[in-house]
Amino acid sequence: MSKHECTASVATYNAVIGGLCEQGHVANALELLRKMQSCGCEPNTFTFEILLKGLCSVDRWDDTEEIRKSTLIGLLCQRGLTVQAIEVFKQMPKKGCPPDSTTYSTLIDGLAKSGNMDQSLELLNEMGNKGFDSEINYKLLAEYLHDEAKIEEAIQMVHKLQDKGISPHTALYNTILLGLCRNGKTDHGIDILANMVSDGCMPDESTYIILIEGLAHEGYMKQARELLSKLSSKDVLIDSMIKNDGLLLDQNIHIS
Repeated sequence: MSKHECTASVATYNAVIGGLCEQGHVANALELLRKMQSCGCEPNTFTFEILLKGLCSVDRWDDTEEIRKSTLIGLLCQRGLTVQAIEVFKQMPKKGCPPDSTTYSTLIDGLAKSGNMDQSLELLNEMGNKGFDSEINYKLLAEYLHDEAKIEEAIQMVHKLQDKGISPHTALYNTILLGLCRNGKTDHGIDILANMVSDGCMPDESTYIILIEGLAHEGYMKQARELLSKLSSKDVLIDSMIKNDGLLLDQNIHIS
């Protein structure tokens, strides 16, 4: 399934996860759940039901509570009960069941779909600061930044967090940058990058890739080359980026 994981439907994932659980390979089923989410395929209630049965069958009782809470949060969000979903989320650590990346992803997605971008972005920032992989979440959230007003809302979230004494995470900046690039505003992204660095938040590889691709797409070749040269020591990443996307190669951007 590895070659087609990112094109598989939730029904396909459920079938494979169910098969793994039936054979007692629950650890593999949980790993597939993480891969499923990293490919942007959100699990449904049936996914969690399958995993609950599988965890119970191998006496992994500690993990079942986490799955139950994620299921409940997902159901509440689907019904528009985001206030209740947030309350369940807040209660999890008090019950000895701190939220994992699956729980964060479920709530972030539910809040964004219901229009609660401020809370969704704040959770994304918290998720990143706690060390969870948030790449798939910032890519999904960037889809909601479809106009200047939404992008400005995300930028204001950076200031709100700073006012609270909370450090904006790279994932939050990457969300804004991706939103700008998708809206043809990559030139503004350079200013955001400068602000990001001045605020003490170091860009990661994804930050540069977002901007390089955005600049190349909009014809800002000089700026794209300058950013690409900063990654010149990371040959594997650059080769992979060019092969997978082809955009930089098509635009004739080479490392100086």
